[in-house]
Parts: sequence; structure tokens; C-alpha cells
Amino acid sequence: MKLLLLNYPYLQDELRTLRANVVSAGLSSDCDHIFQPGEYSLDKILRAIPFSPDWIIFMDSLERRIPRGLEHAD
Repeated sequence: MKLLLLNYPYLQDELRTLRANVVSAGLSSDCDHIFQPGEYSLDKILRAIPFSPDWIIFMDSLERRIPRGLEHAD
């Protein structure tokens, strides 16, 4: 299973122990792929990661940063 974690990599290590292929993206310096606020869009994230995810898990944050275009994910 290929998973994309958005905002924070909170579950990344645990999911990898379950043999999931996981990549994280967000504004946090802990993410695999770090974006600046003006670049934080689903389109740019999907071009940056090494696979097309089966699932996208959005980790809510206090900053309420939602990548542009997330509503178009299918």
C-alpha cells in the first residue's frame, strides 16, 4: 500500500513497520518533502513524491494548512 501523509509525519514510522510504502509532505521540517506556504498544493506534492498514492492521510494541524487542490483528490 502506498500512502501520502500530509502536514506531519506523525504515523510514518509506525506505518512503515507494517510494510506500507509511506512518504510525508508538508510545511514541517520533519516531513520527507518540505514545501513553502506558497508552494503547498496537491499538484506540486504529487509531482515531488516517488509514487502515486493509494491513500492520502491528512494530519490536521494547529496552523490549519491545507494544500491547495486537496478537494480534487480522488
